Amino acid sequence: MSASRSHRSTALAPATLAPTVGFVSGGRMVRILVGGWKRAGVTVSDLCVFEPNAAPLRPLFARLRPSPGR
Repeated sequence: MSASRSHRSTALAPATLAPTVGFVSGGRMVRILVGGWKRAGVTVSDLCVFEPNAAPLRPLFARLRPSPGR
């Protein structure tokens, strides 16, 4: 690698934009985080979960459904 390689600075996205989040695995920790974000009213514009086994995704999808009255 060259020492003269240029680095681009990345600006933070404006607070009005919802972030994109990705996870490797769709297990318990992801469900806890998603549930906490949902309770806190945090909006994620795009959620990507890589999980080769469909079973852990079922409870995650259930948690992602909108709550009644929202």
